[in-house]
Amino acid sequence: MDETTGPRWRVTVNAERCSGTGMCAHAAPDTFDLVDHVSRPLRTVIAPDEQVLDASENCPLEAITITEEGTGRLLGPLP
Repeated sequence: MDETTGPRWRVTVNAERCSGTGMCAHAAPDTFDLVDHVSRPLRTVIAPDEQVLDASENCPLEAITITEEGTGRLLGPLP
């Protein structure tokens, strides 16, 4: 998929919920980094990426939210 067209996802991390386990940075190192023991997205808008969705679903504190850019539809973590 072309990086400039097609569906886009918005990645956010709630720094107050993040415990800094690093699971997301391990699962999706091109998207997450730990800064002062808190996860930070390297980019907030990305092309769809299953590794990022897995990181959101597996975050022990549900600190990572993935939404569809433009619609705001929640993609992860799902209730």
